[in-house]
Amino acid sequence: MSNTQNDNLKQDQDGGVHRLDRVKTLNYYNEKSDFDVWGAFKLGNEDAFNFIYREYMPALYNYAYQKTKDRDIAREVIQTMFIKIRGKRNKLPNVQNIKAYLMKIMYRLVLDEYEKRKRRPEVIAFSQDSHFPIELSAETKMINFEITNERKEKLETALNLLSTRQKEAVLLKYHENLSYKEIADVMGLEHVKSARKLIYRAVSSLKDFFHV
Repeated sequence: MSNTQNDNLKQDQDGGVHRLDRVKTLNYYNEKSDFDVWGAFKLGNEDAFNFIYREYMPALYNYAYQKTKDRDIAREVIQTMFIKIRGKRNKLPNVQNIKAYLMKIMYRLVLDEYEKRKRRPEVIAFSQDSHFPIELSAETKMINFEITNERKEKLETALNLLSTRQKEAVLLKYHENLSYKEIADVMGLEHVKSARKLIYRAVSSLKDFFHV
């Protein structure tokens, strides 16, 4: 690492003394590992916090909205989460995968929000299949299918024949690119093999639907 990079890192760790502009900040932290970005954030660096917010907010919003189908709840949960982690940043654990860690926090906050609104927590805990339809973006490639408009519509129909537990696992695996271990952690599964089994059964059902 060059002296300049070392100086920048030291300044970042000292609380963001060296204020990079937005483009330089994005480029600088894009080159860092999640562990390093999170470490800088924990030490009080505002550039690192802003990077985390801009980098992960869209995926987190999509995840919250997919689970609740309520834009207000999705926005409120995200705001609450970022306020919480910023307020106790120095007490947070070290993190290897920022997205997976934040999604795990959001999972709990969504449950809390449902309880506050006097809705049954088991609704979000996947007791009702109709509560969690998956909407695929055009770039999503599920089990290597070519996504045309016709096939995308058919795929969404097939996905919504899965259990809600399977659908969330599929979303986390193929849309959010989480590992089986991270999926198990986010979904509160006791064993990694439980996440593998959910994905395996879901993919098998999709293959049967498409006769592949």
